[in-house]
Amino acid sequence: MAEDTAQEKTEEATQHRRDEALKKGDVVHSREVVTAAVVLATVLTLPVFHPMFVRTFHRVFTEFLRFDQLAASDVASFQIVMLRSVLSATPLLLAVFGVIIVAGVASNLLQLGWRVSAEKLEPKPERLNPAKGLERILGRRAAAEAVRTVAKFLIVGGVAVFTIRGNLGDIMGLHSAAPSEFIPALAMFIGRIAWRVALLMIGFAVLDYAYQRWDWNRRLRMSRQELKEELKEREGNPLIKQRIRGLQMEQARRRMMAEVPTATAVVTNPTHCAVALRYIPGEDVAPVVVAKGVDHIAAKIREIAGEHGVPCVEDRPLAWTLYRTVKLGREVPAHLFRAVAEVMAYVFRLGGWERIDKVRNSLRPKRGND
Repeated sequence: MAEDTAQEKTEEATQHRRDEALKKGDVVHSREVVTAAVVLATVLTLPVFHPMFVRTFHRVFTEFLRFDQLAASDVASFQIVMLRSVLSATPLLLAVFGVIIVAGVASNLLQLGWRVSAEKLEPKPERLNPAKGLERILGRRAAAEAVRTVAKFLIVGGVAVFTIRGNLGDIMGLHSAAPSEFIPALAMFIGRIAWRVALLMIGFAVLDYAYQRWDWNRRLRMSRQELKEELKEREGNPLIKQRIRGLQMEQARRRMMAEVPTATAVVTNPTHCAVALRYIPGEDVAPVVVAKGVDHIAAKIREIAGEHGVPCVEDRPLAWTLYRTVKLGREVPAHLFRAVAEVMAYVFRLGGWERIDKVRNSLRPKRGND
């Protein structure tokens, strides 16, 4: 029961999941927005195209209805008349098609941005599965799309019928009007219908885009288990991270232990804490902490110091203070100079100058490389 609950997609998608969906081409896209943009752009450009519309239809009617020696008397001459009529309408058609293309491209860019993904074009075997295809055709999304299409057709058709019925008297009067009166009246009537349809399409686009965004968010929802898996994938498995930290600490410890033979002295607790100091008069401004540790690390520092002849000096307060306040590779702060100087003086009295020479000689290759 608990496993079923964990698999329920009740959690909102993370930003990472959304970004991955966008990379794969799974985006919020409404075809109604494109349709509304095309219709609105066409309606807005009607005043611009109105003079061209009138002139074009005048030429088309003239070419199609004139009676002269070139009038259609057989199939070949009729085709010539039709071709001349189409050529007369070509400039208007090209202009309208240009507006439609620009509006369609612009509406898609506003929804999707400039996003290129080839994943949607990759062949997928499941697309050839008849059962999957039938499920897509008869599924919930296909049913919703069919309902929206039918509703849109009925509403737009109803608006057109309502507009025609409201202007039926004017329309009936156009049959006896001259072309100079008929064509402007027809253009005005078409524009009236187009504006009403455009407003309806804008309403459809707003509703459909809201639905598409809701459906996109619903499809990207995650279960709690998916959230955990994504967290592990992005931030790494905790066990692996712990192992990596352990290896890094071990490497740092080995580097620290490699510095103990170059120390001038080791200040001890004497058993629980050890701090290795390096100081070369004339080269170092102040003693530097090259290694430190407690318990078994402190024991290892003392062991390595004994193997390489590094003197160990017991000073419990100083050892703990150095361990707690001075980081590795840092110089001893000024308020500890006096206490450390006493340790160094004691080491020098015990023959520490020979030790200084050994340290200086061991550091020459390293400092030369630096």
